[in-house]
This record gives sequence, C-alpha cells and structure tokens, in this order.
Amino acid sequence: MLRIVSHGSQAHKIWTERSGEAVSTTWFLNLIFVRLGTMFYGIHANGFLTVLNGCTFPAAIINTWVLIKHRGVRIEGLLLGIYTISCASLIAVSQNEKAIETTFFFLNVGNLVSAATQPFLMWREKSRGVVQIKMVQVHILLSAAWTMYGFVVLKRTALGTTSLLFTAIFVIAHVLWCRYKKTA
Repeated sequence: MLRIVSHGSQAHKIWTERSGEAVSTTWFLNLIFVRLGTMFYGIHANGFLTVLNGCTFPAAIINTWVLIKHRGVRIEGLLLGIYTISCASLIAVSQNEKAIETTFFFLNVGNLVSAATQPFLMWREKSRGVVQIKMVQVHILLSAAWTMYGFVVLKRTALGTTSLLFTAIFVIAHVLWCRYKKTA
C-alpha cells in the first residue's frame, strides 16, 4: 500500500509540474515488468507477500505513462524493458522451480540496474528535479524490510542481497535529493 501511494504521489507531481526532471523513465518502465514477474514468482513460491508486492505494477504503469509524456524514453530503457519482459514471461510459463529461482534472480539484477538509473540521473543532472522524497523513503523502508525478510525469515541469500543493494541505491538517491536543489 505504501508503494502504491508513494508512486501515485510521484505521478501526480510529474503531471502537475509538467516535468519529469531527474526521474528515471528507465526505472519505472522496468518496474512494470519486474512487478509482474514478482507476482508470478510469488504464485509459484506460494508467497502471499511476494504476490502482493507484485500487484503494485499498475502504479508503475501510471508513472511510466506520465514520464514518457513529459520526459520521453531512451533506447537503453527500452532494451532493459525487453530484458525484464523476457524474465517475467519465463517466470510466468516455467514449471521448473530451479529455472524460476534463477530467472527471478536475473529479473532482480535487471531491476537493480534500472533502479540505479534513478540516483545516476539525479547526479548527472545535479538536481533533485521532481523526485518525490516520500517515494525514495518508502523504497528505503521496503527494501530494508525485504532484506530482513530475505535473510532472516526465508533464509534466501539472493533475495536478502539484492534487497540490501536496493536499499543502498535508494539511500544514495536520498543523499542526492538532500544535496541538490530543484533546478528552475
């Protein structure tokens, strides 16, 4: 629920300011398919929280739509999108548990790459732009929670490690948001 509210808030800010400055289209485009892949993975793994996490994909669709309208999309975003579509599709149709686990790991690697574009974009533009700090904070909180859940509850090193890396990425985005002023 927190993720949906924070993404809705981000979409509203982009829409009202008619700007996607310093917000990564690549990340939101990939989130659509990452969340779908997460939902399919949760179904295969009988993980209610994972399915619930995956069901947040409509929020990413809304953000992607307003970002493409106000910022556009670059070729690397489209290529990474094709990668995540492929991973999500493989998770959806596979019946082999080992293949599903491996594909889910690679889906998360693609998600790490796309998430890293958010702080990179803020750094490159030397601006916080229209990035909503609440969205960044929610991602720090949820990534930290998934880190603990992955390491402590599920005892899955891959989930814990990728979640820890997401936490680091969004801590960096938070630091950059605090450092940079919004430009014009």
